Amino acid sequence: MEDYTTLLNEMIESVIKQGGSDLHISVDRHPTIRVDGELVSLVRMNVLTSKDTENVLMLMINDEMQDIFIRDKQ
Repeated sequence: MEDYTTLLNEMIESVIKQGGSDLHISVDRHPTIRVDGELVSLVRMNVLTSKDTENVLMLMINDEMQDIFIRDKQ
């Protein structure tokens, strides 16, 4: 996946359309949302790679947090 903004938008749209409250992104897993307290994998979406997960994260955090993440890898 190269267009991470589109990927993030698609995941957020899925949360909204399914009435979810949380979006969980993890390496080697499908994006997962919480709907009515239950975790639901978005199996129509690809399993996220390490690169996917990191690039989506970078879209969601500010420059200071990006620097900390890159420095500490946490």
